[in-house]
Amino acid sequence: MGSEEQQVKYHFYCDGPITGYQIQAQIPVTGIEAAPLVVSPLAKPVTDTFSCSGEFPGIAANCVGLAKAPYESITGQFAIGAKICAEPRVDPLLTVTYAYLEKGAITQSIAGPFDLGRPTGCPADKYSGSTRLTPKLNIKKKHKGRKSAHRSRRR
Repeated sequence: MGSEEQQVKYHFYCDGPITGYQIQAQIPVTGIEAAPLVVSPLAKPVTDTFSCSGEFPGIAANCVGLAKAPYESITGQFAIGAKICAEPRVDPLLTVTYAYLEKGAITQSIAGPFDLGRPTGCPADKYSGSTRLTPKLNIKKKHKGRKSAHRSRRR
């Protein structure tokens, strides 16, 4: 990609063909790899390809092209202006599209958003195990000076 900014790798596959996708981040995206790699389910490169672009910095990047066969995997990367493990950690969403000609009319299908998840390999924090679509906080509650409400009485 040629950028000195933090690179974020993404990887996904679909159970059918797609003609485009969008990566949406909640932090600024500063660039995207122009040509993600498309690989067959047998891990062989294919002629299917995508071209990506967007307005940077921005919060989304669009990719158009073709993954013809089900389960072809798509791997690419985009750049962000922060360290990968810095909060708020990047947690991109994915929306996929498929356009085709049916009875002389162009028909489009859209699926998503799908959560690609937070970066792997970062130290655990209060958001660990959480995603944008399934948020949760892992906060341990501290009970200062409280005693149990169930006291036994001795007489």
